[in-house]
Amino acid sequence: EKIDKRLIAKGVFENDENIVNLIAAGNESGEAEQVADEIAKLTGSGEYAKPVEGSEVFDEKGQSSFVKGDGGKQPLRFSDIAILIRANSHAEPFVQALRGMGIPYKLGGSRGLYSRPEIQNLIAFLRVLVDYSDEIAMYKLLAMSVWKLTPREYMDINRLAREERLTLFEELEKLWNIKLGQEEKIPLDEIEDIENPIIEKIFNADSIAGVTNLLTILQSSILKVKDNRPMTEILYEFVKSSGYLDSFVSEESADGLFAVSNIQKFFESIKKYEKDNPDSNIYEYVDFIEYCIEVGESPVVDLNTVSK
Repeated sequence: EKIDKRLIAKGVFENDENIVNLIAAGNESGEAEQVADEIAKLTGSGEYAKPVEGSEVFDEKGQSSFVKGDGGKQPLRFSDIAILIRANSHAEPFVQALRGMGIPYKLGGSRGLYSRPEIQNLIAFLRVLVDYSDEIAMYKLLAMSVWKLTPREYMDINRLAREERLTLFEELEKLWNIKLGQEEKIPLDEIEDIENPIIEKIFNADSIAGVTNLLTILQSSILKVKDNRPMTEILYEFVKSSGYLDSFVSEESADGLFAVSNIQKFFESIKKYEKDNPDSNIYEYVDFIEYCIEVGESPVVDLNTVSK
C-alpha cells in the first residue's frame, strides 16, 4: 500500500497573525530574492516604505525605544529578522539579494553596517573631531587612499610622531606649522604655503596636496563642531571635499556601488538620530556609536548558519 507523503492542513487559522509563509522558488537565486522582498515588506523599506508617525528616542546608555504617534502597529526593524542557512557556502545568493534590495545585513559574526570599511573611515573622522589624541582613529583616517600617501610616507610620519612623542594630529600640525581650531579662521594659503624641508623630503607632491586637503577639512570641521552644526553637514563636507564618495563611484563596480549605498544608509541613520535627539551633539553621537558597536545593536538582518 502506497503512503501519501503530502502534508495537508486540517484546520484554518484565520485569526493567527503568526502564520508561517512557505516560500518556494525554482532556484536559490529566486528563493533569495523572494526572501529579500518579504523582508522589505515586513520592515516597510524600499518600495514598501510608508510614512510612520512617531519617533525613536535614546536614553543615556544608547538604548532605543519607539514612541508611536497613533498607537498603530509599527513595521519590524531589520534587527528583528534572521535568515538561517545550512552553511556559509549557501549565503551568497542571499547576500546578493539583500544588497540588491538595499537591506543592511550582518553575516555570521560581523557587526553589519558599522563594520564595513567605508563606514569605519567615516566613524574614525568623527572620532578625531571629538578627540584628536585618539591615535587608532587618526591612524585609520590618515591611511585613507584619498590623501595619496605611499606606504613609506605613512611609515615615516608615524616614525616622526613617535620620536617626538607627539600624536599624529600634533605631528601634522608641527610639520605644516599651524594650530587647527585655535584661530577662528586659518587662511587657506597659510596651510598650503609649505616651507618645511622635512615635508619636501618625506612626501611627494601628490601626498603633500592630499595631507594639506585633510588639514583644511579638519580646520573647517572643528569650527563647525564648535558652532554645533549638524553632523550630516560636517560629514557631507568631508566626503565631498576629500573625494571619498567619488572614489567609490569611479570604481564602476558592484562593490563600489554597495559602498556608496552603505554610506547613504549611514547618513540616513545620522539624520534620524538628529531628528529624534535634537539636543544631542557629536560627542554624544560618537558615544552612541561606540555603544552600538560594543553591543552589536546596529539594525541589520542577521544572516547566520543553523548551527549558530
